[in-house]
Amino acid sequence: PKNGSTLWSAKLGNNPSDTPFLSQKGRLFVAASGCCNGGSNTILNPVSGSVTGTFAGSFAPVALGMTLIVSLDGVLYDYSPGSGTVHWTFSGDGYLQQKPIVINGYVAVLSEEGNVYLLDGSTGAQVWTTDLGYSYNCCNTGPDTGLGAGEGVLLVPYEGTLYAFGPQGGAKLGSRPEPTRVIGRLVNG
Repeated sequence: PKNGSTLWSAKLGNNPSDTPFLSQKGRLFVAASGCCNGGSNTILNPVSGSVTGTFAGSFAPVALGMTLIVSLDGVLYDYSPGSGTVHWTFSGDGYLQQKPIVINGYVAVLSEEGNVYLLDGSTGAQVWTTDLGYSYNCCNTGPDTGLGAGEGVLLVPYEGTLYAFGPQGGAKLGSRPEPTRVIGRLVNG
């Protein structure tokens, strides 16, 4: 960061399809098998850039405490990377191919069918859902987008519209009551 020089680079064969994830255990997960991309998901040493393994999943995992959550064949898995123990799974509508995010111990994910799910991160139980409408658009030419959260709001970009979901009564996202309504929309910019 001091002078902007490259520390290392790694040729992965295909373009990364997702934002890389650096785990607390010092592993850098780089997904290259997202929609229409093919290739191998690679685990790198973040210090040297050397390949240390591969992983299964549609996108790079996200951390939930000491466990990781991956999307594989349309299902979310919460597991311990050291032992491989699966703590819970969630299939929703069976099309959970998007990268989830973790918000205050909750897991939010958008399906390819347009369903948004909020899960209890400790159990995988569905807390809330809404349907934004089905619109299959794999391999489009626009940039990949993902869910966002901040200031008590869940942000969902979907088919030219940015949805902002917030809980009722001024509560923060991840506290009771959970989000139940759209609080704003931005359509086509």
